[in-house]
Amino acid sequence: MKKLLSDSIENVEIFRKEFLEDDLSVVELANKHKCSTSVIQRFLKKHNIRKNYIFKPTIEQHNYIVSMLSEGKLHKDIAYQLGIQPYIINRYINSHILHIGKYSNQLLNEDWIKNKTEIFWYFLGLFTADGHLGKFNEVAIFQKDAHYLKQLQSLISHNGKLYGEDRTCYIIHITSKLLHLTLESYGFTGNKRYNASFIKADSLKNQLLYLRGLFDGDGSLYYRYVSGRFEGINFQITTGSLEIMENVYLFLTKDLGIKAYKDSAVSNVGNTFYHIGIRNKEGIKKLFPLLYKDSKSICLYRKYKNFLKLLELIKLNDKVDDIVESSMKIGV
Repeated sequence: MKKLLSDSIENVEIFRKEFLEDDLSVVELANKHKCSTSVIQRFLKKHNIRKNYIFKPTIEQHNYIVSMLSEGKLHKDIAYQLGIQPYIINRYINSHILHIGKYSNQLLNEDWIKNKTEIFWYFLGLFTADGHLGKFNEVAIFQKDAHYLKQLQSLISHNGKLYGEDRTCYIIHITSKLLHLTLESYGFTGNKRYNASFIKADSLKNQLLYLRGLFDGDGSLYYRYVSGRFEGINFQITTGSLEIMENVYLFLTKDLGIKAYKDSAVSNVGNTFYHIGIRNKEGIKKLFPLLYKDSKSICLYRKYKNFLKLLELIKLNDKVDDIVESSMKIGV
């Protein structure tokens, strides 16, 4: 089997004719010239021989794609069998085929995005902390709580596979053109760790939902001891984005009137991380009833439960609304 193809002008023209005019697939070219498909693909790329067309499958090809997706086949394997580039199959599936198969990553209902419901603003905060924007309309969320992600999937109408069963971090992959475009419209990019933007909501209620999502992803709540003596509790959000630090700090101090702090630290590899937090009892006492008051939709229950224990520890008397319902008991 050949490992290289001649770069002569005559040979380039032969491949150009066979690939573009005769419409032979990569697999057909490989079989004809007795080489691997990777050799053909490298040759075509090297000489800029490509087909600029929209994939228009026959009914038989469409049904074949649906069948393979239902069996859980990978997009690249389907593309190989059809003799076309994987990106072409990705585009076609994302644009024309909705929920298919046990492990489809499609959203079954996108109304929560279109109508910007409560879960939408919470999701924006969580995505700011733990999300990733991929190619081909792919959106991913990373979390260490599997139960939490499963409940989140239910709330956003997503029934895809939960990845990472053998790891300490779990992932859900979402394929949604609308969600992908919406996140892009808010300034998110593929590499958002150090340039993520703070999202300004259309109301105080939704801004608090956004903050709750951000806290559930990148926040922590713990109590401090100094020389063995209890000193209080600490609310903190850690981020790689200077913009997020500044805007969360302004929201806490200006909009909510809470005394907060902000600082930064440099990691062992030289990256700067920023902290925004509250150390005073009055600030904690004011923030958390607000953070968990308005919506009964979702929260990371592990952190909410920790908050209740710490409130009891410092003997605060404020009553938080009874929002611990089955629909929001996430991360138990």
